[in-house]
Amino acid sequence: MAGPGIRYWEFACTLSRIEKVTLAVPNREPISHPDFATVSYTKKEPTAGGIDQNRLRDLVARHRVIVLQGYTLYRCPGLARAIVAGGGYLAVDLYGPFGLESLERNRGDLSDRAVRDFLIAIGALNEQIRLGDFFFCASEKQRDYWLGRLEALGRINPHTYAQDRTARQLIDVVPFGLPSTPPVHRRQVLKGVHRRVAPTDRVIIWAGGIWNWLDPLSLIRAMGNIVAKRQDVKLFFLSGRRTSPKIPMMEMHKHAMRLSKELGLYDRFVFFHPWIPYEERENYMLEADIGVCFHFEHLETHFSFRTRILDYIWAGLPIVAGRGDTLGELVEREGLGFAVEPGDVNGLTQALLRLLDEPDAKVRRRENFARVAQRFTWEKVTEPLQRYCQAPWHAADKGIAAYERFTSNRWEQLVLDALRAEEEVAYLRDLVNALYSGRVMRLMIGTQKFLRRLVRPWKT
Repeated sequence: MAGPGIRYWEFACTLSRIEKVTLAVPNREPISHPDFATVSYTKKEPTAGGIDQNRLRDLVARHRVIVLQGYTLYRCPGLARAIVAGGGYLAVDLYGPFGLESLERNRGDLSDRAVRDFLIAIGALNEQIRLGDFFFCASEKQRDYWLGRLEALGRINPHTYAQDRTARQLIDVVPFGLPSTPPVHRRQVLKGVHRRVAPTDRVIIWAGGIWNWLDPLSLIRAMGNIVAKRQDVKLFFLSGRRTSPKIPMMEMHKHAMRLSKELGLYDRFVFFHPWIPYEERENYMLEADIGVCFHFEHLETHFSFRTRILDYIWAGLPIVAGRGDTLGELVEREGLGFAVEPGDVNGLTQALLRLLDEPDAKVRRRENFARVAQRFTWEKVTEPLQRYCQAPWHAADKGIAAYERFTSNRWEQLVLDALRAEEEVAYLRDLVNALYSGRVMRLMIGTQKFLRRLVRPWKT
């Protein structure tokens, strides 16, 4: 599971202890759990694809509190109206600022497609903000960002302010979390098992996706510097190979593989490991010596919350992180490792070597990790969401005519419908182009030539 999947799985695990929970997921065959129901909202017919909108609307109608994030409302037109019309309570998760992710994912691309992607992201976010009763995000820094968005869209107003001058009833903080039970090493997975990793080797891991807004390139260059000094250090990207050909590989992923080959590190000192099962991650964390997360300096970084760093904290794994985001500041402030300026290859090299040279790097920081971990258990971080689900409330400005032009989703829906139509037209255009320039066109030309050869004798 990637970040959103882990987050909602753990939400369901935690909330099911106090409420009846259904976890609706896009997987065709979702994994089960004894404490809550898991339901797929993807169409069953493999050729149809897309969301089973009737199934999703039925689920919404049968539950009083709906928690969602991302593009759910955009992918299911009319779902938002069904929630509001049915009197449901809508809790919106804003932990991922995917509008900023869209900017970074398509950086430098000024095509109509990139502009449409951005407008869809902004429209999807705005629709959620117009309609939500309660919002939550991953950090206080993010909350400041979203408070500005809420005010701009009229959601911070005399009525919501009268309801709560701190605006905590409107938007609170629910970070990513970690288990309350310590990790257990159940089997050997890397050291002495992997064909390139000796039992005495030192292992650095990158746990999480190789996304365009992250910087694995500086880390690979730092590995080149480290390998020149010592041969016992190996770097593993734990999501370095796709599990399905249907999932597109990001450009940064390709760049990282290419650079590791250019530097002669690929499959010798730098490894692109397949995605590991969620329940297996602790084996890798406990065998590793350092956990790394590095990024570029940009807007997405400033407001990000790098979720996999929580796994490092859970495992007591010394961390080297990029400076400038919430968790990079936490690593530095709490003595969990080192934070390095974005793009500083030499600084990254020195930080890694410093930890590698410490014979007791984990032991020295054990108390620091234990102290921080207590603050980030799933039971602790979800307290605002638990309170809301147990005794939900509608936002104070719901149903107030004066705010209708702000909180109505009619205009947002028109914009999103137009963007959705553009997506479909673009898809059809690409399909037609493929037909006329690809195999079908060659087949038609070949068939035409064959028919001409058949007809030619009759003409003579």
